[in-house]
Amino acid sequence: MEQYCYRLLSKHDTIRLIVLLPWIASYENDFEVECTIIHVDLADNPQYAALSYCWGDSNAEPRQIFCDGARLEVTQNLYSALCELRDWDKPRCLWIDAICINQSDIDERNRQLPLMRSIYHQSQYVLIWLGVESADVKDGLEFAKTVARNSEVGEELPPAFDGSWRAFFAVFQRPWFRRIWVIQEVAVSVNAWVICCGLTISWKELVRAFQCSMDLGIQPLYNASFDLDRVHSIERARVEYCENNRQSLLKLLLRHRSQEATDPRDKAFALLGLADDADLRNLHLTPNYQGTVDEIYTNIAVAILSKDRNLDLFSATHTYCASPVNTLPSWAPDWSTSDGCLPFRHLEMHHAGERADICCLGFRATGDSTSSPQFYDGNRRLALSGYIIDEIELVGSTFAPNFQDPFNIGEQCNQSVFHLDFFSEWEKIAAIHSRTTYVTGEKMLDCYWQTLSGGFLPGGYRLAREEFYTHHAMTHTVRFLATLGRLVPFLWSKPWFKILLVAVAVTTMKIRGYNIQELGGFKENTASSHLRRIMRTQKGYIGLVPRQAQQGDCIGLFKGGKLPLVVRQNGHLWQLIGEAYIHGVMKGEIFEEQECEMMWFC
Repeated sequence: MEQYCYRLLSKHDTIRLIVLLPWIASYENDFEVECTIIHVDLADNPQYAALSYCWGDSNAEPRQIFCDGARLEVTQNLYSALCELRDWDKPRCLWIDAICINQSDIDERNRQLPLMRSIYHQSQYVLIWLGVESADVKDGLEFAKTVARNSEVGEELPPAFDGSWRAFFAVFQRPWFRRIWVIQEVAVSVNAWVICCGLTISWKELVRAFQCSMDLGIQPLYNASFDLDRVHSIERARVEYCENNRQSLLKLLLRHRSQEATDPRDKAFALLGLADDADLRNLHLTPNYQGTVDEIYTNIAVAILSKDRNLDLFSATHTYCASPVNTLPSWAPDWSTSDGCLPFRHLEMHHAGERADICCLGFRATGDSTSSPQFYDGNRRLALSGYIIDEIELVGSTFAPNFQDPFNIGEQCNQSVFHLDFFSEWEKIAAIHSRTTYVTGEKMLDCYWQTLSGGFLPGGYRLAREEFYTHHAMTHTVRFLATLGRLVPFLWSKPWFKILLVAVAVTTMKIRGYNIQELGGFKENTASSHLRRIMRTQKGYIGLVPRQAQQGDCIGLFKGGKLPLVVRQNGHLWQLIGEAYIHGVMKGEIFEEQECEMMWFC
């Protein structure tokens, strides 16, 4: 049987739909998946459902379906979805990207991509296919319906450690939630339904169940283990689109950077449909799959730097992951990777029972200055106006917390003791026990805790300071007891001994009059420290820097930058390492515009 041959689409808003034939129609063909492909114009408001799914493993053996009597190869995951979606005796009209767009025709892909928002928005409903059946996901979806009902009728739910909750959160570990395209597909949908394991639940019900888990204080317990922030991001995009609160392309790229794509170019194009229209017009960006990943990412960087007249783009440069794009300039973000390090100015705080909003801090390290970037050598060289203020003298280890099972007390205590040992190094670098004051005249300890929080003080300075001093007293109590415990190696090796140690420390804190409830408060403010290093400069400043930073790297202030930048000299050029929090510099205290000169970055 011959391979299916696509007919060209006649108009700019013409799309293909597949009519999935019912099981009974395939009786004479061993119940193989069969369909027909039709051409329709979006302006005619055709009736169809749009499929949102993962393509699956591109290296897996493809499956064959039959389109208008010809063979067409699809991924194993799509084949499973088609089998699940097929009715017994009625045809079903669907839009599916892998079938309805000729993937081998680059020009057609470029023309169809701008229609994606309309395709999903105009569909009767979006079908979210989470993948093949598994016991935990089936149990999780069934439990999700129970939790969703609870939010309306107050039905009693099992405790946090019950296995039903683990099955529920396992649903959100399906690869679908990591895919970049699903952001737009759900955000613009009028009606979305999740399908898996023979069960169906509306997207709104699933989110309501998730919100209920937050209200009950259960979701935060599992967040570290299950990386549930993606659910927040998808739902936030949907709410913003419904409220016509469109964001800039840069903000969307930063927020959804951890999403994944088979083709790295999709990371640049998949969010265009959600971005503010005026922002896109000013950027002059259009989908172009004929360009290389290097060209596309560099062009985006040039467009954003030229339009915004600031250096907010550099929030995204500090990635530590291995990248398939190793030819990018140091100043052009590689959107294909993400190391989980939050930008200083876009800390996404997810508190139980509250809508997650981006918290932009009021940093203005270079005052009200604006940047005037210049590009040369085919956009491979960037010139910025700025100057070097200091050099890194000491740099600490990277703070990479190893999140453990929240219900394994032994593991939690082991991790707590590890943190004590780790932060003792940071405290030495910050010289918190020094009798001298900081360069700003503040106490060294006060500068240290503000640096740990990256300047993020959601409850204000006074509350954050009280929470830190409670936390600091607790850590020193545990550290003292740990020092004694290490004198007996046999006991120190036992998990129960560390549990006992923490229990004694808590009791000691209560006796001394501390409010134990405040212990977790400051810890929530330290997300900026994750996957960064503390450092001290030659002039005595302390700060948080990217984990690629090294002794001898320089700290610079550049016009249009809200934060200082870590830079490294490379011959007569400079290499951008990333943004930094430098205490005493973030409000423009030392910026002198007349000191600025053009510096070239490779």
